[in-house]
Amino acid sequence: MQTEVTYHLVKSDDNLTHLAHSVAEALKDSPFKDIAVDMKLLEETISRFCIDTSDAKRFALVAKVEDQVVGMIAASVLDEHFVFSNQKAGQEIVWWVHEDHRKTEVSKELMECLETWAKHNSLKHMFLSHYHNKYTNDMKKMYKAWGYQPVEYTYWKEME
Repeated sequence: MQTEVTYHLVKSDDNLTHLAHSVAEALKDSPFKDIAVDMKLLEETISRFCIDTSDAKRFALVAKVEDQVVGMIAASVLDEHFVFSNQKAGQEIVWWVHEDHRKTEVSKELMECLETWAKHNSLKHMFLSHYHNKYTNDMKKMYKAWGYQPVEYTYWKEME
């Protein structure tokens, strides 16, 4: 029996604490795993992406199996970009799929919803990113298969 996955836009009456814990769990696979997550701040950030409280410049979608979050994607319209200053562009903010649901339809469905949102908002370009971790090669292949091309590398440094 196949498990049914449901998708819905994040709303302010959703359990944002539960969603924040899912995002924090995803960060354990990231280069930021040693940084303490401020759960209240994370929950406040997620609340800015709720469909009923944000403007159309933000988008967040979750995938659930029963009451368990198994994936999430969020994005926003870039208000400023030097290269695309005369064209609308968007940036994926978070894209996470639980390890048990990777290489299933969940990733594809989340991506299709993201691209539908981008087209609905007349975006001409969409930027995606991924962490440098054990999934890097898989992500590169997947992005390329969907028509995305690498355009830059991002480096970070913790400022003291």
